[in-house]
Amino acid sequence: MTWQVTVQSGLREIVLPDGLRYQGGAVVVLDDAQYGQLSANAVATLFSSVSQLGGGGSGLALQETTGIDGFALTDGTPNILTWTVPDDGALHRFDLAFNGVVTSDLTGGGVNMQCTAPDGETQLYFAIWDANSPSGVHGFESGPPGIIAVAPGTDVTVYQAEAVTAGAATVWPEIWGS
Repeated sequence: MTWQVTVQSGLREIVLPDGLRYQGGAVVVLDDAQYGQLSANAVATLFSSVSQLGGGGSGLALQETTGIDGFALTDGTPNILTWTVPDDGALHRFDLAFNGVVTSDLTGGGVNMQCTAPDGETQLYFAIWDANSPSGVHGFESGPPGIIAVAPGTDVTVYQAEAVTAGAATVWPEIWGS
C-alpha cells in the first residue's frame, strides 16, 4: 500500500520520511513504512490531503469529519460539515459515510446534504436522515446514490435541515473526496 499526500501550502523545506525536502503544495507518494513513521499530529499539521493508493481502493481521501465526538443535533439548523472542493478546474467526486444514534425519540432533526453538479450551477439536495426518528442506531434513511461528481470550487455541505423540538441524537458524517 502507498500513500499520496499533499504538503500544506505555505510550508517550506519540510523533510519527510523519504529523506527529501518539500515545499507547500507538493504531492508526494510514501510507502507504508515511510507513512507509518508519521504521528497523527504530524499528518494533520503537514498535509492538506492524504489518500491511500493501491489495494483497489476508490482513490477518495477523508476531507471532513466530525471525529469521534460526532455532532449533537440542536434546536436550530446549523451546518454540520462543509468540504470546499479544490478550485482547480478539474471534476471532483465525493462519497458520504453517515450514521447516528437517537438516545431519545426525536421530533424534528432531519439531516440533508447539498452540493453543486459538475455544470457549476445546478444545486443537488439529498435528504440523508429523516426527522422524527425513534431511539436506536440509524444509518442512511435515504441519501445520495453512491459517489457523486461535483464542480470545482464549490461546497459539499451536510446540514441539519430541521430543528429538534424533542428528543436527542448524535450523528457522525464523513465526507470522502478527491
